[in-house]
Amino acid sequence: MSDVTRRDLVAWPALAGGLAALAGLVWANVAPSDLLKVVMTTGGAVVVPDGMQTEAYIAADGIAALLLGGVGLVLSIIIVLRWRTRPLVALVVGISCGVVGALIFWSIVSAIHATEVAAFPTVLVEGSHPYAPRTVRMPAIYVLWPMVAALAVTVQGVILWVIDRPKPAVDDAAG
Repeated sequence: MSDVTRRDLVAWPALAGGLAALAGLVWANVAPSDLLKVVMTTGGAVVVPDGMQTEAYIAADGIAALLLGGVGLVLSIIIVLRWRTRPLVALVVGISCGVVGALIFWSIVSAIHATEVAAFPTVLVEGSHPYAPRTVRMPAIYVLWPMVAALAVTVQGVILWVIDRPKPAVDDAAG
C-alpha cells in the first residue's frame, strides 16, 4: 500500500464517517415508527402493536439497507477509481471505510432509539396509541457497506484481469 498517503488515512474514513452521519440523519427523518395500543389486563397496562403493522419495522430496516448500500456503493466506486490499478489497496480502504461508516450509522440509530425509549410515556392510559421507538431490527444490515465495498473491488479485479490477460497468438503464416 505504498501509494496510500497520510492524508488518505485520515480523509477517506472521515468522508465515510460524514456520509454515514448524513445517512443516519436521513434515516431518522424518514424511517417510520410502529403504532402501538395500550390494553389493560389483570396485571396492568400492556403495550401491544395496534393490529399487524409490521410494515413500519420492515420499512425502517429497508430504508437503512438502501442508505447503507447506496452510500457504500457510491464511495466504493470512487475508491476503486482512485486506486484503479491497485485492487488490494482499494479493498483495504473500501472495507475500512465501510466499517467506520457502519459503526457511525449504528451509533446514530442507537442514540435515536435511546432518546425515543426515554421519551416513551411512563403512565399508560388504556386506549392510547403511542409510537414504538425506532431501531434497525436486522443487525446484518450494518455489514452491507463493507460487503458492497468488497463486491466493488471484486468487479474491479475481474475487469483488470480481463484487460490484462494475455491475448492468444495469431498465426499470420496460416491463411
